[in-house]
Amino acid sequence: MSNNKKYILVIDVGNTFIKIGVFEKNSEKSSKIILIPTEKKINKKLLTSKIKEIINFNITDAIIGSVVPEVRYFFKTLIFNIFKLDPYFINEETKFSFFIEENSKKEIGDDLLALAEYCVKCNDTAMGISFGTATAAIYLQNKKLKGVSIAAGLGFGLDKLVEKASLLVKSKIDKFQLISYGDNTISSLESGINNLRKGFALSLYNQIKKENPNKKIFSLITGGEAFKLGEDKIFDYEINYEAILIGFKRIYLLNNK
Repeated sequence: MSNNKKYILVIDVGNTFIKIGVFEKNSEKSSKIILIPTEKKINKKLLTSKIKEIINFNITDAIIGSVVPEVRYFFKTLIFNIFKLDPYFINEETKFSFFIEENSKKEIGDDLLALAEYCVKCNDTAMGISFGTATAAIYLQNKKLKGVSIAAGLGFGLDKLVEKASLLVKSKIDKFQLISYGDNTISSLESGINNLRKGFALSLYNQIKKENPNKKIFSLITGGEAFKLGEDKIFDYEINYEAILIGFKRIYLLNNK
């Protein structure tokens, strides 16, 4: 590993996964991504071993996205012990490339702020959708965060349905089938997931387009449940599974020049 290159460590603590990304300071293509299932109790031994996997990178900076005090303290201590760095956390003084009301800044999760930071650099007016444990979307207009929409995640909803229906076998259901309707129980469920994913995205896009009829709207899809919205071209969108990590990296660089 060349020591001439400087790397930023980005950690996003989500409801389902802890995502660890290593990025060169001058690149938005990750050099390494590590996914660790999020548990109610911090698995300190596992997380320490995973962080040590990147010890050969010349980590000079770090940012962590999490609103949980225990997680913040653990990672702050761990990163300092391994890399001798104080990681950056989003706070009331954090600057963004978009405008956000002070009250909203306190209420919106770090991951959605990072999602907005990624999107606003792509276009002044944009929407970003993260399909994960929750389905969450942000809407930017003229570099202002206009609002957020959150619903239960597709995978979460499917898990609850399978729990209630004893004859359903989760392993047989392909959440990424692009079918409009099914002819048996499994394909009908796959159709429902596809239509929910597509319907959420298209409904949000149509509302934003109505408010901005003459503007180009950048649309992003990300998250562990992200996938194509179908074979028909309902609107232009980008799929980037690392968008939130990149957003955190951009926030760090904006605040640590």
